[in-house]
Amino acid sequence: MDRGVGLRSLRGVIGFVRSRSGWMLLVFLALSAAISGGVAGYFYHTSLQTFVAQKADENTTALELVDAFVTTYARFRSQFGPSAPVPATFRAHSIESLNKQLGSNSSFTLRWVGRQGRQIKTPPIDADMAKAIEEFAAKADGKPKSEIVTVNGQRVLRTVYPSLANEQTCVTCHNQLQPNQAQWHLNDVMGAFAIDIPLASFLQGIKTQSYTVAIGLFLALAGIGLTISILHFSQMSERESAASQLTTQNIRFNAALNNMAQGLCMFRDVTRSHYQTSGRARNSGRREDRRRGRRKTRRFEQALDREGIDAGRQTGRRTPDQSHPRSDARRRLGRDP
Repeated sequence: MDRGVGLRSLRGVIGFVRSRSGWMLLVFLALSAAISGGVAGYFYHTSLQTFVAQKADENTTALELVDAFVTTYARFRSQFGPSAPVPATFRAHSIESLNKQLGSNSSFTLRWVGRQGRQIKTPPIDADMAKAIEEFAAKADGKPKSEIVTVNGQRVLRTVYPSLANEQTCVTCHNQLQPNQAQWHLNDVMGAFAIDIPLASFLQGIKTQSYTVAIGLFLALAGIGLTISILHFSQMSERESAASQLTTQNIRFNAALNNMAQGLCMFRDVTRSHYQTSGRARNSGRREDRRRGRRKTRRFEQALDREGIDAGRQTGRRTPDQSHPRSDARRRLGRDP
């Protein structure tokens, strides 16, 4: 019994897959997968862009604060005497101290680097950073730049903020430290501040969220599509079953009509034959009754004749209260009224 139920269920599933409802469900599932993938991709890129924009603003604020602090120190350095470190040294020691406090596992790394080939101590750490600094120098654009780059096989969010020679003391100091190179001028781009933030954990998190969104949306759409397809398949099956039954009934009705016509013809022939047979039987019966009546009449007359003869022999005459022998015989036979 369980095997029969399983076979019927398997046939039902195969019939559903081969039906129009099944094909429509497959198309809907493919469309749902595409929609789910698109929504997940949109969620991923939107989250990433939002994160980048937010962190870029935070990093820019931090770099502006550091630049303002160093610029202020350069402005008032003469008040601390000749033993006070130059702004570049002060800045380098400050950034190094901050990075040590944050630790090697920190998600925040701050650097100040010079232009490629004109740096005093720290050059750009890679070609992308050097390119960004040279773009600042070419465009004289002081707006920071944030982008996602790969450093040592890891993706990081890098924000580069140009460092300008805003004070004449900075220009004079750099020209004294680099007398054999091209001279610096006021408002030249001397280098840049750079902040790198690793994105591995964040990217993994939004990937997981994107997959969750995609799977959840796909399951919801698939459930809705499956429910609608099953209902449509049931309705179509009922309609096909009703149409099949109606077709079968029409075939039987047409067959009955055809058989009825033949039956009527046969009934007419049988009835005609019956009437003919009955007529012949009635005619035959009437002839037989007439023959029997004639035989009874002959026997009756013979009986009357015999009775009259016998009475005449006994008396030789008829008494007054005696009737004719044939009348007595008819009375006895129940023929007279």
